[in-house]
Amino acid sequence: APPPRRDSAPFSARLERETCERVLGGSRHGL
Repeated sequence: APPPRRDSAPFSARLERETCERVLGGSRHGL
């Protein structure tokens, strides 16, 4: 059975935020 959207939605959004922050931080450090 597929996971409930309530659990996957917030999790995916949080994961995207973390990845974005890491990418931005990495790019800033790289520059």
